Parts: sequence; C-alpha cells; structure tokens
Amino acid sequence: MCGRYTTEIETDERELFRMLARAEQNAQPSAEPHLMHGEAPIAAVSGREVFPSERAAVLASGMNGETDAFMFRWGFDAEIGGKHRLLINARAESAAEKPLFAVHLRQRRCVIPTAGFFEWAHVGRRADPARKYRFNLPGTGILYLAGMYRPSPTSPDGWEFVVLTREANDSMRPIHDRMPVILRTEHVEEYLGSSVSARMLLSETPPVLIKKLVS
Repeated sequence: MCGRYTTEIETDERELFRMLARAEQNAQPSAEPHLMHGEAPIAAVSGREVFPSERAAVLASGMNGETDAFMFRWGFDAEIGGKHRLLINARAESAAEKPLFAVHLRQRRCVIPTAGFFEWAHVGRRADPARKYRFNLPGTGILYLAGMYRPSPTSPDGWEFVVLTREANDSMRPIHDRMPVILRTEHVEEYLGSSVSARMLLSETPPVLIKKLVS
C-alpha cells in the first residue's frame, strides 16, 4: 500500500522542485476557479512527509489538454457500510470494475511526483517498534506514483486523489505485500493521455526499488 510519502529532495532534483512549485502557484487565489484549493492544509513545496487528507502536488491534464501541476487533497471521502472512511489507495487490479473508481480511472488519471514513499515493518519481536523504510528508484531522486482524482463531494472548488497500488515485487515484498504503482518518467504522459495505455501500464511488472532504513 502507500500511506505516506515524501517530497523531501535528497539530491539536486530541480525537476521535482519545479513541479511542486508550479502546483503551489496554481493553488493561489489568482488561479482559475477549477484549480482553487479547499480548506485542507497545503503540504509544503518540499522538505516534508505528506500525510493522508493533506493537499499535495499532482500532475494532471489541464483545461487546455496539457499536463500541469495542481494541488489536490489526498483521499476520497466515502461512506462504506454506513461509516465514513477516507480511502487513500485503490487496487489497480480491480479499480476499473469498482463503481467508486471506474469513471475516474477512465477520465481523471493523475500522477503524483514524490521523492520516495515510506513503509513500516516489524523486525524481530512483534512487540518491538516497527521500523520505517524509504523506497526509491535507483539512480534518480524522483518517484512517480499512478493515481486518479475526482471533484470533492464536500468542497465545491476542491479535488481529491487516491494512489493506485498493486501486488508487491521482490524488492518490496519483505516489507509489505502491496506497493504503489510506479511510473517511469517516459510513461507519465502516456498514462495521463490514454486510458488504453494506462490500463497496460498498470499491469506492467513494477521496477526494482531500493530501500533505506529511516528509523
């Protein structure tokens, strides 16, 4: 799964900083109405972890059809079994068949630019504190996550997104049995621009990741 990620840049990744800065710029009151933000706190442009329910930078197609960076809230508000839940992930294997996700996967895909995501695992006794790991692609400071978004049902001017996940590969499985769907840089525009291509990319074998013990 993916329950926390970071925009803290460990290397000189100017491209990631540019995307984050652009998203923050588009969230200002001078932006077009459909890009205006709601009431949730804005995640810092860099240098912090991003938590569910916060607003964070995503890449999506703008009104002119070109890819741009916006600030959306992380999580779909949903009523499930009579209880309110914040859904932050969706299974890539079944999202196209789920009424809650299907139309958004076809029409409102987004890509989340990050500097890595976190996962926790117990090493040794179960009673011991879980250890925190940071996952990245080797050789680059940018990690793109596949997602989808929708208009917020609680904020007229807001948008919210979820991260798509899939079965973990060998590099992730020792820590968790699920992982976010990761897109290579050359596949970002393809994923955003074509629902057919997106379905193919969601089923591709995920890349090998490197992990670092954080705490």
